[in-house]
Amino acid sequence: MSQVNMFDTFCVIILNMKKFHEKLKELRTQLGISQDKVAKDMGLTRAAYANYEQGIREPSLEILKVICDYYDVTADYLIGREEY
Repeated sequence: MSQVNMFDTFCVIILNMKKFHEKLKELRTQLGISQDKVAKDMGLTRAAYANYEQGIREPSLEILKVICDYYDVTADYLIGREEY
């Protein structure tokens, strides 16, 4: 992959990460569960999880894997590269 294509891909990922927090909240509310429950199930503090949902912080790759497993979605979905 050329440096230009890598840069373009990186830019798309960064721009779509702005939607990450919206998708995260949507997944949780669709299940009708609280931030407290999700955070506890994932081994996080509620404050850390809330920061992800509010777009204040972004999760590490390790936490992203945990989130994907919990909601049974792909990382591509969460960062806006695919619909499901």
